[in-house]
Amino acid sequence: MSVKDKWMYRSTGSGNARYRLFCFPYAGSGASMYAGLGKYIDEEIEVCPIQLPGRENRRNESLCSDVEKIISELCDAMKDLLDKPFGIFGYSMGGILAYELTAKLYERFHVKPVRLFMAASSIFREKKPVEVSSMNEHQLVTYMRKSNGVPERVMADEFLWKNYEPIIVNDYKLIENYRFSYHKVQCGIVAFASREDREVKYRNIRLLKYFAPKFELYPMSGNHFFIREESRRIGEIVSREMESCSA
Repeated sequence: MSVKDKWMYRSTGSGNARYRLFCFPYAGSGASMYAGLGKYIDEEIEVCPIQLPGRENRRNESLCSDVEKIISELCDAMKDLLDKPFGIFGYSMGGILAYELTAKLYERFHVKPVRLFMAASSIFREKKPVEVSSMNEHQLVTYMRKSNGVPERVMADEFLWKNYEPIIVNDYKLIENYRFSYHKVQCGIVAFASREDREVKYRNIRLLKYFAPKFELYPMSGNHFFIREESRRIGEIVSREMESCSA
C-alpha cells in the first residue's frame, strides 16, 4: 500500500472531478463516517476522506495523538494530490487537524484550499473539570452516553468497546494537548455550529473569524453530532461554497 493510499480512504465523486475535498473525522471515528455526507456533495467534487492511523483499515498501526506528526506525514502523502482546486473539511477534532493542515500546506508548498470548512469545531476550547483522556472506564462510558457520541451497541458489547476505547482516549488526548500558536490561515473559513452543542461552544467557533481573511458561519440544529441530521444541508453548502470560488 502506498503512503497516499494509506491516508486517502475510498474517494467518491467523478474521476474527472474539478475539485477535491479532504475530510478529517471526529474523535473516535474513522474515514468511513463520510460515506453519508459524500452522497450530498456535488459530483464535480471528489471527496477524499482521510484515514488516521490506528482505526478501520489502519487498525494494525499505532495510534497517534501528536498533531504536528500527523500533519507532517500527511503533507508528504498529499504532494501529488494538490494539482486541482481543493477544500479541507474537519468535524470536531477533525477541524483542528484541518486548520493545521491548511497552515502547513501553505508553509511548505505555498498552496491553500479554496475554503477551509470547520464543523462543530474550534481551535479554542474550554478545559473540563476532568479531562476525558484521564477518566476511568466508568467515567468515560458515562461521558460518552451523555454526549451521544458512541452507539449504545458499541458500549454494551465488551469486544467492540475494548477496541473502541483506546481510540477515543487517544483522540481526546490529541484535543487536550493541542496548543494553538495564533497563526492565521490564508483562505476563507466556513464554519458550521449549533448553539445546542455542549462539546464545542458556539462563541469559540465565532472566534475563528479573527484568523482568516474571510469567515462565514452557518447555524445548525442539534447537538454536537448535528452532521447526522444535517448531512444534506452541509453537503449542499460545501458544494456551493467550493464551486463559487477558484483556487
